[in-house]
Amino acid sequence: MDKKAIVIVDMLNDFVNEDGALAVPGAKEIVENIGKIKGTAGEYGVMVVYANDAHDPDDIEFKLWPKHAVKDTYSAMVINELAPGKKDNVFEKQDIPMFTNPDLNTLLQKNEIDELYITGVATEYCVRGAVLNGEDKFGDAVKGAIDIGYKVNVVVDAIAGVDVQKGDQYKALIEMGNAGAKPKYTAQVLEELVTC
Repeated sequence: MDKKAIVIVDMLNDFVNEDGALAVPGAKEIVENIGKIKGTAGEYGVMVVYANDAHDPDDIEFKLWPKHAVKDTYSAMVINELAPGKKDNVFEKQDIPMFTNPDLNTLLQKNEIDELYITGVATEYCVRGAVLNGEDKFGDAVKGAIDIGYKVNVVVDAIAGVDVQKGDQYKALIEMGNAGAKPKYTAQVLEELVTC
């Protein structure tokens, strides 16, 4: 049986709260589902991993995006409703792809994790960057979860996107699906976690 982990991407004050620097429309609506998944994972001993933006104050990324999620500030903290517990694993990243932090993959491999359930924001940016290959802000290639070799589930009612161009979220979902990610709903995930 596959060993599973829940991945919570960027559920930070700057992305979830309406007054955040890069507030994601719909982010508040997914908090309850992520909370259910996180709670069930904890109950059944399934690993929970956070992949959180934590930028330096002078990060070159701020030439493209408004200043956001600066390390060790309120804006970069996980929202209270989903605050990490003592057994949860928190990883900081300074790029869209979560595997720019190599410690995250090291932990997953050390614990023989085979399957990931991806939740969080934003669908067409950091969620996509967790699943698919991409580049860091310096143009260096970064593998996504699928190419690394994980089975990937994208929890479609536990992610939210920005849709800068109408349809961006949908395109990202199609792209992730075409690469092999499976769409799942929270109810399905809860059933699968109980049978771990």
